[in-house]
Amino acid sequence: MHPAHTFGYEHRSNGTVVITRGCRIISVVRGEGQVGVLLAELAQAAAGGGRQQVLARWVTETAKAA
Repeated sequence: MHPAHTFGYEHRSNGTVVITRGCRIISVVRGEGQVGVLLAELAQAAAGGGRQQVLARWVTETAKAA
């Protein structure tokens, strides 16, 4: 059985936030406003499942906007 791939993120020094899943980059959030909103949502989300839901929603919204 394969392990579950969870979302992760990294706030980089250039101001972007990279969202990953299973160690693969799947989205990049740019712009101070967008990055600030994402980081605030992650800070408010409960650890574990709550953060996973926030990251999943941001990936979906980013894909729709592209």
